Amino acid sequence: MAKKSKNTNELLGIQISPGWRKILLAIGLIFFALFFAHKILFINADLGRHIKNGEIIFSDFTPFHALVSTNYYSYTEPGYSLVNHHWGSGLIYFAIWKLFGFTGLSLFQVLLNVVTVFIFFKIAEKKSDFIYAFFFFIISIPLIAGRTEIRPEAFSYFLAGVFYFFLIQYSEGKISFQKILIILLPLQLLWVNLHIFFVFGIF
Repeated sequence: MAKKSKNTNELLGIQISPGWRKILLAIGLIFFALFFAHKILFINADLGRHIKNGEIIFSDFTPFHALVSTNYYSYTEPGYSLVNHHWGSGLIYFAIWKLFGFTGLSLFQVLLNVVTVFIFFKIAEKKSDFIYAFFFFIISIPLIAGRTEIRPEAFSYFLAGVFYFFLIQYSEGKISFQKILIILLPLQLLWVNLHIFFVFGIF
């Protein structure tokens, strides 16, 4: 892999030392994080509902079944059947909000997104090299940061990265199938209750 990276750099006529790579990546991640470091706008997001879901479940577990299987907040059709596929996110958001307020929620969202991008960047760097990975990371920031609200989908992006990382480890023979099951099955069970994109974990 190191030989491939060297040849690519020579082809482009660019040489970047390990130290500068760390600096450039840090600058890129900070720049990316700034897209998410803004005031929460409840007009554009469903954060209030997610927090309320967590509050209801934490305070009284009795309505849990109704909350996750019916149109709980409806005035006219509260018993209408549906699946609340992100109730777990509500528990996490409520706990963070209760302990650290909305500032804590914003910082959590920033950190989760930065870690997610870092995981995918390291995978891309390993499969190509730093120059290509960094270039496409920078030009894709506007697309990645197109939805900056605090939403459960952030958990899906993060877990997709984690799944992809471990599956690559398995494909390269660095981790056994048994360990993959031990790691990914509990994460899949968690993902099922965090966001509807859990289907990508199964794929």
